[in-house]
Amino acid sequence: MTELQELYLSLLKHEDESIREEAARSLTELIDSDLIDSLVAILHQTSHPGLMEAAWLLGKSEETQATEALIECLKSPDPRVREVIADALGDIGDVRALQPLLDALHDQKPSVRDAAAMALGKLGDSRAVEALIQMLSDQDTKQIAAWALAIMRDRRAVPALLSALETDANELQRCMV
Repeated sequence: MTELQELYLSLLKHEDESIREEAARSLTELIDSDLIDSLVAILHQTSHPGLMEAAWLLGKSEETQATEALIECLKSPDPRVREVIADALGDIGDVRALQPLLDALHDQKPSVRDAAAMALGKLGDSRAVEALIQMLSDQDTKQIAAWALAIMRDRRAVPALLSALETDANELQRCMV
């Protein structure tokens, strides 16, 4: 690992979130296998202050070697962590994340459900279509589910999307569907 990577990696421990975020942005240009290993190690430290930044970086790396560690973190008690993890899994695009992301569609927090739906849209696996169609009946997640279905471009979603468009009384939500 280079000295610069080590420096930015050490800044992921900083108490100031803005410093951690800047270090993470800087690390996006320096991702290699050594850094991936270090970021995965951070995921195993549930109290690490830079856990969310590490997860975000792993998503940007698009390295499937991080998938299993990210899936394990979807069990975090912190909904913000679960949200970032779901997004990272979508960015990586590894089909091993399909079932954990489908499970996350039932999370207590709407923000986590939204992140899981977006990740499933990015993943583009047609096995997620039915679950996303079911989300169209939930006002909290309807817009994101519609977006995910639209980017998946699966014809099975067309009738459900048209129905959602026709039956939604909220004009703004109709625009989003």
